[in-house]
Amino acid sequence: MLGPKTLDEDTAQVLGYPLGDYNPSCKDDPDFIGPLTLRWSDGTESCVFDSEIHGYHGEMESSAKLHGEGAPRKFACGKCGHDRFRVTAQFDYWDACDDLLDDEPDLPAQDYFCNIIFFGTCTTCGHVNSILDMDL
Repeated sequence: MLGPKTLDEDTAQVLGYPLGDYNPSCKDDPDFIGPLTLRWSDGTESCVFDSEIHGYHGEMESSAKLHGEGAPRKFACGKCGHDRFRVTAQFDYWDACDDLLDDEPDLPAQDYFCNIIFFGTCTTCGHVNSILDMDL
């Protein structure tokens, strides 16, 4: 059993938009949509994902995905309700990225991901939460 943790530089609150607010068929889904921002222990914030500008379709200026508007909310742990996490991101790529590299070697291929997943490990209870999982 994990005890309480102290805040440190690699933990953050996650700010975003509940998926259920934008898609009624997902009203009980705890996942968020972007823009997704991390608020660090010193109060600074970093936007880490915005489907309008990040990922394959964002890079092509053709994003049609759900996009949060207004004031973001804090993501809470699904097990204990705490709001500080160690966040992990996973980027997935289509095979077409190989073609992109061949055709346009100067493009930053790492920016052309087709799926992104954010997980948060709660600093209080250790539960791993799915925060955002979006095909782009």
